[in-house]
Amino acid sequence: MSARARLPQRPKRRKIPLSVKVIACERRLCELLGTDRIEYNHNPALIYREIRADGKDYIPAQNDPNCIEALSREEHAKDTNGTPATTLGSVKHGAAKIDRLRGKTKQGPKRQIPNAGFPKPPEGYKYRWGKRPMGKRKGAA
Repeated sequence: MSARARLPQRPKRRKIPLSVKVIACERRLCELLGTDRIEYNHNPALIYREIRADGKDYIPAQNDPNCIEALSREEHAKDTNGTPATTLGSVKHGAAKIDRLRGKTKQGPKRQIPNAGFPKPPEGYKYRWGKRPMGKRKGAA
């Protein structure tokens, strides 16, 4: 008998499940980003999205793959919370501003300053600028 006949039958190659592919892609993405963990970011943030008429989801949908991006933990924290010095430009800053404008804070809604407009000019006031002759250019014929 030959050596080949004594080996057991190899199992048939199965299709790789999608969950295993996702885990492998996520691991590779972590290596490329140089981080140990990936966080997913909604872009634009959910606080900025309109709500559908039925009230069950946002426009665009929460889990729309075109509006979700994979970021490193540090990038996601910066986008959500801002830098250590300020929250300006972050999602939290935008959400707080929206709440202030809608009056959902302790102070209530922002007051609008009434526009007084410009005072009317007195009688006989000329609106035109004074005219003066333009100087002649040197060397012009």
